[in-house]
Amino acid sequence: MKPKVSVIMPTMNRAPLLPRSIESVLSQSFTDYEFIIIDDGSTDNTKQVVEEYAKKNSRIRFIRYEKNQGIPTVRNRGIAEAQGEYIAWQDDDDEWLPGKLEKTVKKLDELPKEYGIVYNAFLRIRPNGEKMFFPPGWVEPREGNLYKVFLKKNFLNPQAMIFRAHVLKNNGGLDPRYLVLGEYGWYPKLAKRYKFGYVPEVLLHVNYTPASNSQNNTANAKTRLMFMKDNWEDLKNYGFIGYHYSVIGDLCIDDKKYSRGAYYYARAFWHEPFHLIHLAKTLLSLLHINYKIVRKKFGFLMPKKEFKV
Repeated sequence: MKPKVSVIMPTMNRAPLLPRSIESVLSQSFTDYEFIIIDDGSTDNTKQVVEEYAKKNSRIRFIRYEKNQGIPTVRNRGIAEAQGEYIAWQDDDDEWLPGKLEKTVKKLDELPKEYGIVYNAFLRIRPNGEKMFFPPGWVEPREGNLYKVFLKKNFLNPQAMIFRAHVLKNNGGLDPRYLVLGEYGWYPKLAKRYKFGYVPEVLLHVNYTPASNSQNNTANAKTRLMFMKDNWEDLKNYGFIGYHYSVIGDLCIDDKKYSRGAYYYARAFWHEPFHLIHLAKTLLSLLHINYKIVRKKFGFLMPKKEFKV
């Protein structure tokens, strides 16, 4: 008999953190699930850690790649292997809270078929203990058609979501070109076809990991440029071109690539000439000054607070 839910967890070289993540899934009140753990070429003792859990729990299916394949390949393998009606994700350093699976499954069960995804509120926790609430205040609407939201900025981690399996299986899976910021390659695509439901309760702790690939500024900038190319017409129609060029400029400046940053800030200003912040950033970059330092020192150009706890 096939399970109601397939829980998929990619992992690589996180053996010390795995027990917390695995146990947060195994301790869920909802039990009609299989748990697929995919090791993407770990060189630590990940295999031994997972096999110990698999001996004690028949829900666990362990798949191992001897060589690293990259997160799109691993996630797509999980989607292909999943036997459940729904698919839920877990990350190898995060923690599902009690009731997470039960409450999100119930919500998705109650929604009409045009709702292909349900997500829950969560806390992102920094190493210093600071907690940030998601979804942030700028996310409107909170549920329904979120296509416009995802065209501007991603706010969701996969492990905060549960999908009808056909939503992932019938729409091409993850784009293998998006080796970082992979969600930019599949959230907008799915949001264009399906509505999102929302459970407004914190059911997940996402632990911020500074050393992850998503923190690589150069890779992020290249991926964002690809995202803009893939979605240019819709981004243009919604007026988001300037925003994305400005973010790319920020990434360049963080790596002290001032001329490159000035170039993207100037392009942002070209598309949004009434946003003088783009012009200010351009001029500061030409002087090899990071606008964030000016903002911090003088207390202006501060963004609105987006998070709450």
